[in-house]
Amino acid sequence: MTTSDRQAFFDIISEKVSSEVREEVMSLAQKIRQEGVEEGIKEGIKEGIKEGILKTAISMLADGADPKFVAKHAKLSLDEINELIKRKPINDEKRE
Repeated sequence: MTTSDRQAFFDIISEKVSSEVREEVMSLAQKIRQEGVEEGIKEGIKEGIKEGILKTAISMLADGADPKFVAKHAKLSLDEINELIKRKPINDEKRE
């Protein structure tokens, strides 16, 4: 939604509806926005956890750990482990 669309929406609400309905619509809009923010935070946390798991798996592989062992303990599939191995040379991975 563009800024002008948003402004048009609020203009219509202001002109066409009672103050009670306007307040209810605004509360609903705030609730929807807050839910979006909360969902974004949850997704960000999930992505961060996944990134950490992948970095740990790469580090384990770089240290010579067996791919099946890494898959089991990182809770990744062997296909995911094989993709990590193919993606770039494991021994070139910088340690953090």
